Amino acid sequence: INPTQQAEIATWKKNEATACYLLTQKIHDHTLMKIHSKTSVAKWWSLICDEFTKKGEYALTNACTHFLESKCPDKGDVRTFLDKLVSEQARLGGMGVDISDEDMCSMVIHSLP
Repeated sequence: INPTQQAEIATWKKNEATACYLLTQKIHDHTLMKIHSKTSVAKWWSLICDEFTKKGEYALTNACTHFLESKCPDKGDVRTFLDKLVSEQARLGGMGVDISDEDMCSMVIHSLP
């Protein structure tokens, strides 16, 4: 490898690291867990695009409806239910749905038996 190629590789690695940093700062943890096994930021981005292109408005609406209709079963484990609710909130956040703390509190109150 000649010096020019070494410089190009160094620049590419720097740009890859910068892109990785910026992308991880902007995507939700739930999404990051799905893509972390890929070997380059370009592959991450491709997977993200595929994931969210496939999830159309119908899928998003369905996910929101499912979340809003969640109810803790009578005599169910409230802690487990709340953990699942928080996980679902995070998943929706990864899909671009922002559920405020106020909305989440209301959701919890209305979902408990």
